[in-house]
Amino acid sequence: MKKYLLLINFVIINIINNVFAIEKLILNNKDIYTGNLVLITNEKVVFYFLEKRFEFKISEIQKIDFSKSDSEFEIILDDNSKIKGAIIDQDDLFWTIGSSAGITPIEKKRVKEIFNPKFAKYRDPSKKFIFKKLQYKAS
Repeated sequence: MKKYLLLINFVIINIINNVFAIEKLILNNKDIYTGNLVLITNEKVVFYFLEKRFEFKISEIQKIDFSKSDSEFEIILDDNSKIKGAIIDQDDLFWTIGSSAGITPIEKKRVKEIFNPKFAKYRDPSKKFIFKKLQYKAS
């Protein structure tokens, strides 16, 4: 009985992720993950799927498919300027960004990072939130 429940749970999670997943990550070994892109840098890609955060080296990735994406990303260039927009297309040299300023091709070598502000909490797992303990005095 437990095996069937686990199988049903797995199938439901995969269906939900495929229906609501935005980006598709295709690895060099042909594994495909659908989920949400959190961050791209020159060294790594952070991806969120199955309720977990995963990091992949850029060298492990064949392609990131944005064809079903409607996410707005923050693109930070090497001069620290920022562009907010959707990633429409990409090739080996350029990202094509759609923003309020129109469609803009940007050289990949000029991009410091691309990140999804909706998934900012998955960006860096080492950051912890610190809450101050409130002290009240009885009067």
